[in-house]
Amino acid sequence: MSSLQMLDIVPTEGPLSLWLLRNLVEVTVPVAKSVLSDPQGLLTRVGDMLVWSGANGVQVIGGLEQLSDSQSRIQSVVETIEKASVASSSTLGNLTHLSMWTLGISSFAATAMLWRLESLNRRLKAADKKLDDIKKVLEARNQVPLQTSIQLLKKFEGSGKDRDLGDAHKEAVDATNLYRNLVSQELDQKPPRIDAMHSLGRYYLLALGTQCRSLELLNEPSRVVHLVDAESPTLQSLGQTVFDQVLGQHPQAYLDHQLKADGVTLRLLSEIYQAAQLAKVQTNVESADDANLFEHFRGLGHAEIRSTWRESIKTVRQSMLNRLRYLMACLEEINRVLAIRHRVQQQQKTHMTREQFEQEVEALRQQAQEQSLKIDGAFAYAWV
Repeated sequence: MSSLQMLDIVPTEGPLSLWLLRNLVEVTVPVAKSVLSDPQGLLTRVGDMLVWSGANGVQVIGGLEQLSDSQSRIQSVVETIEKASVASSSTLGNLTHLSMWTLGISSFAATAMLWRLESLNRRLKAADKKLDDIKKVLEARNQVPLQTSIQLLKKFEGSGKDRDLGDAHKEAVDATNLYRNLVSQELDQKPPRIDAMHSLGRYYLLALGTQCRSLELLNEPSRVVHLVDAESPTLQSLGQTVFDQVLGQHPQAYLDHQLKADGVTLRLLSEIYQAAQLAKVQTNVESADDANLFEHFRGLGHAEIRSTWRESIKTVRQSMLNRLRYLMACLEEINRVLAIRHRVQQQQKTHMTREQFEQEVEALRQQAQEQSLKIDGAFAYAWV
């Protein structure tokens, strides 16, 4: 008997939560009854996991899986993120399209992880002199562990040899330690450099994701949960620092009319605040829905984009947009790591092996591809 139930192809427009609730009821997934009996609860997307936060705590009810990914998409959101649109009309929200990770288990294919690493290396190589110190440190300590780990995962995908997998995990541990230390050093700077945190944070999250994947393939789900818990202080500090750098002071300035054409709206900011709260970031807002966030901004008084003696309004505006992009990518990618923990725990709770989960997801993927003419969409599934 299957443990996963296909809901449907995710539509291109409309609120995700309402669409999910309707589909949960239509396919009579048992979890729908407990969800609907808790009117104070909230259906939320944490990375690629769908969770219900209510009176009984957080309950994983399903997940999202992208039908495909591409090297060109990864290159655009890593190497030229400053050119990416801030807003998206997608039902999946405004943050997913800026992440270097796609949705679902297919995101952990070794080939896709190598694409990410290659793009991160090219971006760092092309970075301006402000990041020369980071380049020198990474050249001195070299980045062999992460590349070796991913290459060994790719080798394991072909050979199935446990030795390759064990070696991949060891290299991933070394890589995670390297980038965590570099992130921590940058966080201690006064003030931290947001462009440095953006680059180092992505290296760190890729290394951590690689380590989680190697543990999953070693069939060590409890160690995955323990690892994410152990890294939580760094994840929280990274998210908090980037959030404070971007929205810590005068966040209401992002509602300036000059940013309207770029897609910066109250709805977008609300989604960012919600993602921040899921990443355990303190936002000074109790509930980040549109109404509460508007009142929060109104209480902060008026703020607008202004030129300085060094920068024109156009330059200030572009800088604000770039910082917002960095924040959105950072929060989404932190929540992708937290989603690994949610998924692994749900598999343990339902006595579902990794192999069974991945086989059922692949069967649903084939079903979704037969239903959809789009190759870049996503489908949702529920645990039953």
